[in-house]
Amino acid sequence: MSYDLFMAELELLAILCSLHGYLTAFDILTGANKDTEKDRDMDAVMTAFQMYLYPRMPLSHYTEKDKRAKPPSLAPMTPIDPSPP
Repeated sequence: MSYDLFMAELELLAILCSLHGYLTAFDILTGANKDTEKDRDMDAVMTAFQMYLYPRMPLSHYTEKDKRAKPPSLAPMTPIDPSPP
């Protein structure tokens, strides 16, 4: 597993997909129609993924109303000046 957090998450997801046998990371990105075999497979893999990650980190930076929640560790960002130096 990678020491980079984002790569480690992707590797974990890929491992869970390969253990499942049918899904790939691309399948999860493209989604599925409700009540299909692919939808049930995605639910199983994503539940396993979330159960592993949940005790270690927050699952989302969005509120329950799907609005962006500013993570408390980030300071306010200033816009980058596009003019040449």
